Amino acid sequence: MTRRSPAAEDEPSRRRDRAETVRDEAVERACSQLRANGAISAEQRAAVEELADRLLERLSPVALALRR
Repeated sequence: MTRRSPAAEDEPSRRRDRAETVRDEAVERACSQLRANGAISAEQRAAVEELADRLLERLSPVALALRR
């Protein structure tokens, strides 16, 4: 049985953390652009966040598969 190094075991966690950071930054940029055109409602912000979450969930497995 081959054991993975601690660094290799932490890699998926680091990738997920980085993906979440990118998502959060993208949400902030989108909301900032919406605010530049007027006020953004709580519902609009929630819609942007939900879209970002769904994209992250769908793209994360693809990114992992490409790295194998």
